[in-house]
Amino acid sequence: MTITDPPHTILIVEDDPTMSHIADNRCRAHGYDTHCVASGEEALAWLAHHRPDMMLVDIQLPGIDGLACIERMKQLPTTADISVLVLSSSEESAVIERAFDLGVADFVQKPVNWQILLHHIARLLSYKQTQWESELLRNAANFGRDSILITDADCRIRYVNPAFTAITGYGADEVMGKNPRLLASGLHDKPFYREMWRRIKEEGGWQGTITDRHKDGALYQHRMQITALHKEGNPALPVSHYIAISHDVTAEVRRERQEREAEKMASITTMVGGVAHDFNNMLAGISGNCFLMRTKLHQPAALPPHIDAIESLGARGAELISRMLAFVQHDMVHLEAIALEEFIREELNRCPTPVHTHPFDRGLRIHGDKKHLRQMLDVLISNACDAIASKPDGEVELRLEQVDGSTVDDAELPDGRYARLTVSDNGCGMDRATKARVFEPFFTTKEVDQGNGLGLSMLYGSMQTHQGAVAVESTLGEGSRFTLYFPLVTTQPKEETMQTNNRRGGKIRVLLVDDEAVVREVSEEILLETGEFDVHTAANGRVALSLLEQHGDAIDLALLDVMMPDLNGIDLARQLRRRGHRFPIIFCTGYNRYEVLDQTAGLSNIAVVNKPFDYGELIASIKEKVETG
Repeated sequence: MTITDPPHTILIVEDDPTMSHIADNRCRAHGYDTHCVASGEEALAWLAHHRPDMMLVDIQLPGIDGLACIERMKQLPTTADISVLVLSSSEESAVIERAFDLGVADFVQKPVNWQILLHHIARLLSYKQTQWESELLRNAANFGRDSILITDADCRIRYVNPAFTAITGYGADEVMGKNPRLLASGLHDKPFYREMWRRIKEEGGWQGTITDRHKDGALYQHRMQITALHKEGNPALPVSHYIAISHDVTAEVRRERQEREAEKMASITTMVGGVAHDFNNMLAGISGNCFLMRTKLHQPAALPPHIDAIESLGARGAELISRMLAFVQHDMVHLEAIALEEFIREELNRCPTPVHTHPFDRGLRIHGDKKHLRQMLDVLISNACDAIASKPDGEVELRLEQVDGSTVDDAELPDGRYARLTVSDNGCGMDRATKARVFEPFFTTKEVDQGNGLGLSMLYGSMQTHQGAVAVESTLGEGSRFTLYFPLVTTQPKEETMQTNNRRGGKIRVLLVDDEAVVREVSEEILLETGEFDVHTAANGRVALSLLEQHGDAIDLALLDVMMPDLNGIDLARQLRRRGHRFPIIFCTGYNRYEVLDQTAGLSNIAVVNKPFDYGELIASIKEKVETG
């Protein structure tokens, strides 16, 4: 395969009309374009405006003969390199010698054997084409912006182009015979290179982005394509060379990183605005209800609604924090066996918006976190309802069915059985750009007071926690469909048994340590109000150790905040154990309980609860830990 395809153009200079006609017909029959002239003067006049690929010249011409025409043509810079084949009935050596001195490529004796002549023409044009292609490729290598590196089969460098020198800082003489690993940055591990060579050997090539090191030590990124070249171009034969072509993308990567940072800052601005708006509304509601409670202290019967409102607002704040922590993967996850059909029907009963459901597949059980599942379902239905808000015939549909992972084409799933939950609407839909960003954290198309952009990013992270997958399809103006895949469990859940309350008589003595005064004081008061606890409080770990020197034997359980200055809860617990205190310890954290458990490896008789507290659950946890600990 050549770079350019025929037809080639041949200028025929022949004064014999019959000879010219035959040459013209024979050349055209073989696919060449031709132009015929009858004299040297005509040939020079035509060459002033045209450039053929080859000239077929009779030596014996009227006026300017063939050799004189060739001599003048060779003196012109625009035509000097044109291949010339001479036709002559003369066999004089002086004539032949003169022709070759002028740069004639070949000589054919008249009368002409047309088969031999056409063979000579094809050979000369092929040679000329090869020369031109080689020059073109050489120029492409020398003046192109892409780096080219060629090694032998043993990975010794045999050729580099000027772009390689410009990108790497190494001259050709510095790298010849060396292994390309001299460019290695050290940022790619051995598995990276093993996979690269596996693909080169098994698939014939590799392409990707790689970071290497410039001669001066600076790092640079380039997109590279490596191809294995086999002997004679036959893949069945051994590799003879490897060729690597790469393009420096350092500036492009830097620019993309800057653009991502700019987008991230814009998204954070949107998120902060949404979160601030939500919290301000909650705080305003709490403040207002507190004000009303103060004005109604003389009316005890009027207080419960305000108390309920404050409690509800606190729960909303905890829910928002939970979503934010889920995004940064610091949320607590409690996986348990869940009957999905019953769970979804129960949640739909609480939904204020009607949702059209198709018959559910029954008996589908998954390992899931009810709180996260509730959040995911709420996000999908809420978004779908927003999407149909402006459509009179808008409808939200929900399906639950069992599928085989191998038959799913909109998500990559391991083999197995899955519960497929689909929430779809016929609302406004999304364009391609919006769909591509729909799971990005903080990205939202809603106004500042309508969303903070955490819902779908939380959903995406939760699906990974549940070992599942999520897919989305949407068409602008036609609607959207979100599909969640949960791995099914086949084993029945074990029955949980509760231990009877058989603790010793008297009050439970609790050491409460928290650096936040509001949390410490309200927790102390709530525990004391039950009448079941004696409480000793400390504002930090150092004070707690002092208290234990006085009351250590009178403590049944320690309730420790994890994040405290100077001496945090985990370090405090280690000191307690080293001092011989064996009472149960409950850690309180606003982050992932499993991270806390990982950090407390080696500590016995501990538990973890999450802030903000459900104080009923906290009290139950304290009692249970004392009874069983």
